[in-house]
Amino acid sequence: MKLLKLYRQKQKFVQELGRLGDIMRGSMVMLKRPCLNPHCKRCKSGLKHPTVYYSVNIKGKTKLIYFPKAVQGAAKNMVNNYHTLKVLIDKLSAVNAEILLKKAKEKRK
Repeated sequence: MKLLKLYRQKQKFVQELGRLGDIMRGSMVMLKRPCLNPHCKRCKSGLKHPTVYYSVNIKGKTKLIYFPKAVQGAAKNMVNNYHTLKVLIDKLSAVNAEILLKKAKEKRK
């Protein structure tokens, strides 16, 4: 691949990084839990309520954090942005490595 094309690819990835917005490392997970209402028909029948939690590993320990429904969509977007960021970093690293190899090869000539 030509050096100019690699630089264009790099620029494209850098622009994508700039458009990502807020990020939050972790995952969104759904757990089924009983509620605290002793009269809940659903829990009495053995069914549990699906609840979405944010899961993150901090210093080797997994933390589950509940976000109210009003902000769960924003939290999910931030987590998705984090996973997109990881993919972009891998792509950018590969392009940068190719650029350095091309430059080194040109200097040897």
